[in-house]
Amino acid sequence: MINADDFYGRRSFATLAAYLSTLDPAAPQGTLVAFVLRNTLSEHGAVTRALCQANAQGELVDIVEVFKIEKDGAAARSIEADGRITPLTAEEPVSMNMWGFTPAIFEALEKNFAAFLPGAMANPKSEFLIPSVVDKLIKGGQLRMKMLSSTEKWLGVTYPEDKPIVAAGVKAMVDAGTYTSPLW
Repeated sequence: MINADDFYGRRSFATLAAYLSTLDPAAPQGTLVAFVLRNTLSEHGAVTRALCQANAQGELVDIVEVFKIEKDGAAARSIEADGRITPLTAEEPVSMNMWGFTPAIFEALEKNFAAFLPGAMANPKSEFLIPSVVDKLIKGGQLRMKMLSSTEKWLGVTYPEDKPIVAAGVKAMVDAGTYTSPLW
């Protein structure tokens, strides 16, 4: 499960596919490919990212959506709704919604979505945040997730000014032979 407007990188997909091939499809489990925060920030403003924590076995144990994260020199910071600033190193693992699940997840997602809808109907800006649902399922013992890592630079358009950067990044990968495209 990915965001349609994000570009994650070839190695990230290979990492995800290799791990998924080891899972029992009947078990409620999956994986998240986490990215390094610094590789996911926009030069043009704040972003929302889910900060992730894994245990010693590499299992995802905590995932928290953080709004208004921005660059702060070589590091980053989040600005809370009350104006408080929380410093970040920019090395934190974050979710960019690159998930791999066994089919068992769909029943749990459907139930959570049905519970989300009544409140969302009154607020057109409501979002069904997959990281928040996954966190709830993990903490409720209903889902086991492995956290994998990617050092690739995520490409995505959060602000209109990001578009030429994304286009240049994809073109560079095509030019290098990482991807082929009839567009260039």
